[in-house]
Amino acid sequence: MFDSEGINADHVLQDALKLSRDLHGKFDVAMSFGTAEHFSGPERIKIIESHFDLVRPGGLAIISVPNAWNIPYRLMKWKLEKQGRWAVGEEYPFSRLELSSISKQLGHRNFYFVGDSFYSSLRMVSFLSPRNVLRKLTGRIQSSRGQPERQAKERGSIFDSFISYALVLLAKKEN
Repeated sequence: MFDSEGINADHVLQDALKLSRDLHGKFDVAMSFGTAEHFSGPERIKIIESHFDLVRPGGLAIISVPNAWNIPYRLMKWKLEKQGRWAVGEEYPFSRLELSSISKQLGHRNFYFVGDSFYSSLRMVSFLSPRNVLRKLTGRIQSSRGQPERQAKERGSIFDSFISYALVLLAKKEN
């Protein structure tokens, strides 16, 4: 991808839990999307710490994880696990409180949270929509499967950084 865009890039392959010391403080930004929630125990703290280790003072750590307080996500995950169709493996969503606590424990206080649209996460529980429930009960309402999906404009709300699906920690590493 970088080559096709004419961008020079150095690629580094490392175990995020055992980063080489020569990588510490080397980057302006360290980010992950859908990674940290797959760790538990002490590794859960270590994966967050790895982001901070990589960035230089003034650098930015961006960590996006599933939000433990997003009910549509929790219902979808529960349903898929019950059906034996959860294909993501071990996944433990975070709360704002947990991410805040870990950040503070690691000595970082300059952070805040953003989220995606809470309304868009409602698509995760479309199986609960009246249309889908009626279709399953009666077999009369046709499914929209097979038809092109319309891209709805994502609406924001005051709840997005609290109960949206994606909980995103934005943290500036202190000097």
